[in-house]
Amino acid sequence: MHSKLKPVGPVGLVGHSKQDQIMSIDIMYVCEIAFMVTLVSRLNLLMTMRIDSRSVPHLVWKKIYGQIANLKKKGFQITRVEVDPESRLACMSNLFANESIELATTCS
Repeated sequence: MHSKLKPVGPVGLVGHSKQDQIMSIDIMYVCEIAFMVTLVSRLNLLMTMRIDSRSVPHLVWKKIYGQIANLKKKGFQITRVEVDPESRLACMSNLFANESIELATTCS
């Protein structure tokens, strides 16, 4: 018996506000490979991106900015970013401020 797949339409974001999105960002390692893990909490969106060097802040910022720009292009507004206070991300407050985004350090 053969079954045919039916096309599925796009899923709407009913009940999700495009405003006031909060990102939580951390750097994690898998087999000594660094990844930036980003959670956009109100969207329940998890993004991961390999980073070549955590020690070069402007390269990490380019990855973060790319995620923010992509979300903005889709109509979402990031208003707050939460990072670990011991990470190098905590020193990027001026870069986030330039984008009108509050940087908060959190302990988990």
